[in-house]
Amino acid sequence: MYTVGEQHGTSTNSNVKAIVDNWYVSNLNSYDNYISKTAIYCNDRTVTEGSWFATGSEEMLYSAHTRFDKYAQPSYVCSNASDRFTVSTSTGNGKLTYPIGLITADEAYYAGGGFYNRNSNYYLVQNALNAEASWWTMTPNNYWTQGSGAGVFYIGVSEIGTIRDAGVYLDYFSVRPVISLKSCVTVSGGNGTASNPYTVNITTACSNSEN
Repeated sequence: MYTVGEQHGTSTNSNVKAIVDNWYVSNLNSYDNYISKTAIYCNDRTVTEGSWFATGSEEMLYSAHTRFDKYAQPSYVCSNASDRFTVSTSTGNGKLTYPIGLITADEAYYAGGGFYNRNSNYYLVQNALNAEASWWTMTPNNYWTQGSGAGVFYIGVSEIGTIRDAGVYLDYFSVRPVISLKSCVTVSGGNGTASNPYTVNITTACSNSEN
């Protein structure tokens, strides 16, 4: 979500958010009681190099780029409250209608993704080797009005597992939604691969639980 002219705005749904919300309604509404409403989907829009601007002629870099490029250190910390997208207001901004988002670049990095380096061996890529296109994260990389405009990190397919960035004007990327199950949902089988995905137990007690 965004607001034109604001760094941490949340007044307008992005095109991707509308697609993801519609997918949730079509595919996951019947499991809604087992999906966490307090889980945070972080859209880290803090700036670490340059100063934030809505229009200008300089490049600015968002925090994730600095974390990866200078320190090779991803983070689960979502420092700005407005960037913590949630359904519940107890843990975040409460701006989500449905408890679903996209993976963050930091999560992909922790999983084994390489910052501009290929890695075909981690599970995110192994479960998408037949994908026709790379897919977006929800982590911004930069903004440069004289070049590519707004850049967002994605996970590469042709570059096999690379965490890279591209301008949001590109329309040939895929979207792979993510959810967070309640802590009371337990694994009953599977190993998490595409051929043998995890299966879970769902119970009435868990359905009535808040978390």
